[in-house]
Amino acid sequence: MNQVLYACYIDSSLDEFGQLISTLNANGFNNRLDVSRRRSRDLTYSLRFTRHYEPDDWSQAELLDPCYSPDSCVEEFRSHVDGKIVVGGLDMAANMDIYVPDYGHMLIPNRTKKIFENSILVGMSFERVRVVEDGGHTQDPFEEVEPPSHLETEAPFWVVLPEVTMPPLSSSMDLTDSNGMSQAPGDPKAYYNMKEGMYTHPEMHFRRHEVETMPLFDVAKTIERFGQSPKTVVSPRFYRFCIDQGIEGHWAPVRLDED
Repeated sequence: MNQVLYACYIDSSLDEFGQLISTLNANGFNNRLDVSRRRSRDLTYSLRFTRHYEPDDWSQAELLDPCYSPDSCVEEFRSHVDGKIVVGGLDMAANMDIYVPDYGHMLIPNRTKKIFENSILVGMSFERVRVVEDGGHTQDPFEEVEPPSHLETEAPFWVVLPEVTMPPLSSSMDLTDSNGMSQAPGDPKAYYNMKEGMYTHPEMHFRRHEVETMPLFDVAKTIERFGQSPKTVVSPRFYRFCIDQGIEGHWAPVRLDED
């Protein structure tokens, strides 16, 4: 019978649990993320870490990732029928200023869009999304979606579409395809997953010299797609604007590699 030890430590350092990991490995346990599903009889453990950031981490970052919103339950896809972005589950995010599904677009309500439109921020446009009542209807892109819900008619939501594209992610990152095989960055047609040790949400890395040759932007997108969508990268000016305007979001620093 398969034996699994599962633990999740929030805001804890990997170093604090080095001894525990060594003990597990010494006693025949394997990290579940590194074990093939076919080896179902292995002793496995799953130990995940979530970073805790201080405000200085965001204010001093050279670029930022408007990362996933905690307890994310919004699902999205671009319809194969009419090309529209369809989003389900936004009733859970109606009071948020910025909502980012796990590996999804940056979604904003009408009130946030109006603030952005009246700003000097550059490099973004907006597309209205079709809202359905819950995420269950977004599983199959060919499934007929329900008529627009009250959320779409009373408080429409928009997706922020960056007009600038980032250079490829740094080769220092651990990128894989859907089968867990290592994958080089920079393929706009591929499907990517990001890993970073035992951290739940990896930080993005780019090469500094490539970023420094980019045109001026406040919002940009990755070449790489995660799920159906690229990830979004924003400038420090975008972050400061959100702070000054009281726009709440969830952020992670983006790292620039020197090589």
